[in-house]
Amino acid sequence: MEIRPGTVSSTTLGCLIFAIALALLASCAHTITDPSPQSQPPLTEADIPALVAGMTLAEKAGQMVQVDVSTATPADVGQFGLGSVIMTVPDGKLGTTQAWRELFDGYQREALATR
Repeated sequence: MEIRPGTVSSTTLGCLIFAIALALLASCAHTITDPSPQSQPPLTEADIPALVAGMTLAEKAGQMVQVDVSTATPADVGQFGLGSVIMTVPDGKLGTTQAWRELFDGYQREALATR
């Protein structure tokens, strides 16, 4: 189809530009869902003293420990109350996004189950 200059009305051209812009905007939209919704509101700084006072000495010590992902399992997070896990590539075998997500989710599930 050949469009000759002066044959397309400004209304038609405006509608075409609007439709293209709308399609571009719609393709950019996506919904972000939180895979782990919280049942309680997040803690504030005022909540910290009561939280720490309710921790055992072992829990406090565990929170001071940082381990590498190659040396600690998700179960270790629950058992020892580990404070953090450094997410490095253990022996280069976690090459996919899905593998990283599954590993991270395992640590997160254990951490959330401790309290």
